Amino acid sequence: TTSTDCNDADGTVSAAQPFFVDGDLDGVGSSAATTNCSSVATAGFSTTSTDCNDADGTVSAAQPYFVDGDLDGIGSSTATTNCSSVATAGFSTTSTDCNDSDGSVNALLSVYVDSDGDTFGSTSTASICELSATAGYSANNTDCDDNNAAVNVVRAYYADADGDGFGSGTAAQFCTAPAGYVTNSTDNCPAIANPGQANCDSDGIGDVCAIASGAAQDCNVNLIPDSCDVASGSSNDVDLNGIPDECKDDCNGNLLPDAYEIAQGLTADCNANGLPDSCDISSGASADCNGNGRPDSCDITTVPAGAVQWTVASGGNDHWYMRAPGAQANYADANAAAISAHGHLVSITSAAEAAFLASNFQTATANTWIGLVQTIGSVEPIAGWHWSTGEAFNFADWVAGAPNDYPTGVDGEENHAVLLAGGGWNDWNSAHTASALIEWSDAPESDCDLNNVPDSCDPDCDDDGVPNTCEIADGSGDLDGDGIPDSCEYATGDLTLDGCVNGVDMAILLGTWGSTSFALADLDHNGSVGAGDLTILLANWGCAP
Repeated sequence: TTSTDCNDADGTVSAAQPFFVDGDLDGVGSSAATTNCSSVATAGFSTTSTDCNDADGTVSAAQPYFVDGDLDGIGSSTATTNCSSVATAGFSTTSTDCNDSDGSVNALLSVYVDSDGDTFGSTSTASICELSATAGYSANNTDCDDNNAAVNVVRAYYADADGDGFGSGTAAQFCTAPAGYVTNSTDNCPAIANPGQANCDSDGIGDVCAIASGAAQDCNVNLIPDSCDVASGSSNDVDLNGIPDECKDDCNGNLLPDAYEIAQGLTADCNANGLPDSCDISSGASADCNGNGRPDSCDITTVPAGAVQWTVASGGNDHWYMRAPGAQANYADANAAAISAHGHLVSITSAAEAAFLASNFQTATANTWIGLVQTIGSVEPIAGWHWSTGEAFNFADWVAGAPNDYPTGVDGEENHAVLLAGGGWNDWNSAHTASALIEWSDAPESDCDLNNVPDSCDPDCDDDGVPNTCEIADGSGDLDGDGIPDSCEYATGDLTLDGCVNGVDMAILLGTWGSTSFALADLDHNGSVGAGDLTILLANWGCAP
């Protein structure tokens, strides 16, 4: 009776049924309603209307996502949904982005706390949302003291036992140097403080250690080895023995060591005691009764047998000369031989003297040391030559080519002269062997009473050249034992030898007035006692002091 069956071939449906459009054929319809003459949803239709994206068959319901605000693919912790089967721009399936405002960073960075801000971290860890460690943090954990920005790594330190700021020995590891340790190991004198590390000779041993050990000498106690004082020029060393001159005896204060002056012939040392004669006398060590500048002991001498005198009568100087027996080992020995004989090595001051010596002492085989020396430091080879006695050097008899300071010209190599066997002079090294030609410039003095005083200086009441002591020893009377020969006392008018010329003596003289036989009262030795004798007595009136 009806004609409304929309599908008369299907008994399950007669009227159009409500459905939703399923455009993406995923079985879930969209919100678009429609009808279809079917008891079941066919392709393109669905009984549901929840498909959030009917154009995508892979998704029908909104999916959970996390907001990815910085579009770096890593989501923040903010959850959301999106009708997509995959995370699209602005969404992510992860929620681990620690900073969703910065696309360059998304994961926490593990770092170390840097409390002192020296970029070195401690062992305390931290996590920061940064690409690299920022202020207060560090990528390393090597700071050994995170409370001190000046200290961060363990270092090698060395013991500074002497406290001079320089260490030595095996390294020890510390974060901060403990007392007694330094960062260097350059101490060149570990046992003795050497603050400036002075090592003047660059031998690797500090000067103070070299001095303390005895390896170097420091005579002036300035903590600088003597050799360096000399090498630097801060100290002179005129005799080139490596010892500063200020450490050598210099009795006369002229800045030249006594030994140098003596060796160079700049001053005499007649008794070879190492002290210049002038100092020997001024110090009181030796007497110089006659004021001739020579100790009395040197004046007292006897010219040895065999010495030859160059007399004034023959045009000479009255000096005596002799060649010492044998040959001396070197110049020093030759000079010593001359001094021990109270003479000196010959000074040849004229052609006439040279001829006299040649005729008397020159041989064809023996070279002879003479007293000509060259001052060390003089311009080689010609300057600085002088006679050891101080006599003027105004005559020279060098052989051809001499002086030449052979073989190297080094100062001090040939600073002495010899009279060659064949004649003429040559400069020689002082170590050579030659005999000594000795000269006595002063007349020999005797010492008859052996009191170490030249006879000329001993009291000689009658000026006969024989000291009173020797006259008395030889038999002259000294009845009063006063050390003065009676003959001298009588001569003054002391006829009683009581030490006084007084009325008693006058009475004796007047009592013998006119006598020619009372010789004691004949004071003027004219053969009789008279007015002349009285005059002498009165002139000596009084007692001897």
